[in-house]
Amino acid sequence: MREPFYDLIILDAFGADSIPTHLTTMEFLRSVRRAVMPQGLVVANVWGQPLNRLYDAMVRTYQEVFDDVYILDVSGNVNKILFALPRKQAISQAELARQARSLSAAGRFRFDLGEAVNYGFMQLREKNREAPVLRDH
Repeated sequence: MREPFYDLIILDAFGADSIPTHLTTMEFLRSVRRAVMPQGLVVANVWGQPLNRLYDAMVRTYQEVFDDVYILDVSGNVNKILFALPRKQAISQAELARQARSLSAAGRFRFDLGEAVNYGFMQLREKNREAPVLRDH
């Protein structure tokens, strides 16, 4: 089996009106998890409800594959940013906001990523048992 070698994997695969369903499944996410380093991070941009009827199932599927999942609600938008970790790791909102601000400054962004973190950051502790896990079959 090949060793993982990515520190960061970003998933952003929406088309004009949907996400390719094969990119939402447990099997796909397991292959992503195998590709990320144990101390790495998977970041996914997903549409929230009501535009994405699979949103709850997608979140549940991420929770089944990864050890820790955080969500960042994007202000004024239907997008949600999922942070999926292949390990348990407490991430405080304040620390993430600090790191995001540093990244914004270093990249000379026209916006402050720290503000986005302060707006709508949460760790998912419970699984929505009513939402199905998405599978290839």
